Amino acid sequence: MSVRLEWDGKPTQVERMRLPFQTVETINESRATRERDAGSLFGGGAQDTTWRNQLIWGDNKLVMSSLLKGFAGQIKLVYIDPPFNTDTDFSFEVKIGDDDVSKAPSVLEQHAYRDTWGAGYESYLSMMYARLVLIH
Repeated sequence: MSVRLEWDGKPTQVERMRLPFQTVETINESRATRERDAGSLFGGGAQDTTWRNQLIWGDNKLVMSSLLKGFAGQIKLVYIDPPFNTDTDFSFEVKIGDDDVSKAPSVLEQHAYRDTWGAGYESYLSMMYARLVLIH
């Protein structure tokens, strides 16, 4: 018995674009370590046995695609935090003190807490499908 999820527009292939990573921040790192790893986000890559506990910020599809070549089968946890397509706006306003002060939300804030997907269920499923294929 097999179970299949089918929908109109389901991709037949998942694009696997490989992009270079860039170090944005390092924490509690010795000068010797910084000099050794200069120009590289993860030092020696998959062969480096100290590669662990890395936090990568970016579009999860692009990050996973970029990690495939060097780390296939070695990653133990992928946290993607996808939208759940509940069609609910989770944004809220916080008042501090008695002042009537407000700030208009930025473009990022306008979308960050809205779990809506305006392009339809087929588009949502295709977005999730690509990411789940790469994770697998």
